[in-house]
Amino acid sequence: FTMKSLKYIKIQALSLLFVSFSLSAQTVSTDPVGYITSVLPGVSSNSPKFASISLPFYTGNRFVGTVASISGSNINVLNNPLEENEFSSTDSYGSPLHYLLITTEDSSSEGLVFDVIGNSISSLTLDASDFSGDLTAVIAEGDKFVIRSYTTLADFFGSENSVGLSSGQDDSSSDIIYLMDNSGNGLFSQYYYQTDAFSGVFGGNGWREVGDINTDRSTVRVSPDAGILVKRSFGENPLFLISSGTVSLESLITPLVPGFNVVSSSYPVGSTLSESGLYTEISGGLISGQDDSSSDIIYVLQADGTYDQFYRQTDAFSGVFGGDGWRAVGDIETPQDTYLIPAGSALIIKHIGSGTFWTRSPSYATTALN
Repeated sequence: FTMKSLKYIKIQALSLLFVSFSLSAQTVSTDPVGYITSVLPGVSSNSPKFASISLPFYTGNRFVGTVASISGSNINVLNNPLEENEFSSTDSYGSPLHYLLITTEDSSSEGLVFDVIGNSISSLTLDASDFSGDLTAVIAEGDKFVIRSYTTLADFFGSENSVGLSSGQDDSSSDIIYLMDNSGNGLFSQYYYQTDAFSGVFGGNGWREVGDINTDRSTVRVSPDAGILVKRSFGENPLFLISSGTVSLESLITPLVPGFNVVSSSYPVGSTLSESGLYTEISGGLISGQDDSSSDIIYVLQADGTYDQFYRQTDAFSGVFGGDGWRAVGDIETPQDTYLIPAGSALIIKHIGSGTFWTRSPSYATTALN
C-alpha cells in the first residue's frame, strides 16, 4: 500500500466528519475547547474501507515562555526556570514527545514547530537539523513560544483501543492505521491493535507496528499537522472516534517535502481552498502552473470513496486558458475557490517542487472569539 497506488485506488468511504465546536464567549485569554466526531465506516462484502482523519486539538500548554538568547540549537529562557529534563521524554523510536511552537504575532517565524530534545533549568535544546544546526536565522530574542506534548497513538485511539478498531492476533486480522513518513515517496508506517488470545505467547496485547508483534508502539507520536489514514477491513458497524481538547489560536507552518505529503487541516472548522493558505502569490505555498501537470495537486477524500483533485491555476495569457484560481483536475474553466475542506480531515498533497511551507491561521481567532 503506497501513495502512488492511492492515486488510482477507489477508496470505498471517507470518514464523515461532524463538528460540534464550542468556544468560550468570555475573552480571548481563556482556553477554548471543542470536540469533533469522525465516523470510521463499517465494512461489508469483505471490501476494506478507508477514512482520512486528523486531530485539530491539543492537550494544553506545558510551558509558556520568551526567548532570552539563542546559540546554535539552544535557546535560553527568559525569567522562567524549568525543571531539569522535564521535556526529554521520547516515544518508542526515540523521537521527542514535546514540541516548541513560536507564537510571536506578525513574526516571519510565527507558527514554526521544533522538536524539543531536552532541557536544563534555564535552556532548551531543539532539533535544528532543518537549519544546519543554527536557529539564529529563524528564532529571535524576545520571541514568544509554547511547549506542547505530541499526541500519541494511545491518546488518539485509546491505550486499549477504546475506539473499537478490529483487533486480532496479527495485522492480517486487524484494522490498520497508516502514518506517512516525510520522505515524499508515499511510504507509510503501519500500526494495529493486537489481541493475544494466548496471554503473551504471541506478543501480548497492545499497539504494534506491522511486522513486529512484540514492541509496544502506544507512544508513537502524531504531529499536530499530520494526517492519518485508517483502513477498516473488519466490522460491519461504523465506529465513532470523538476527539477533544484545547482549540489552537495560533498560526501553524507545515513543511511540504517533494513528492507526497499527508497533512492535517489542523483546525476544528472547515476552510475553502482560497482561505486555506495553500497558495500565496507572495512566497511559499503550492506551485501554481498553466495546468495540473505543472502544478501541485491536492487530494480530498469524498464520501463515495473517490478523491476530489485540485490545483492552483495560473493563466499566463489573461484568461485565454481558463483564468487564474483554483481548479479541479480536468476542468480548467470552473472556479473552485469556494470548495470547502472539511474540518478534521486529512489532505494528500503532491508537491512537485524542491520543498515549501504551508502557512495558515485559524479564521475563528479573529472572528468567533471577538
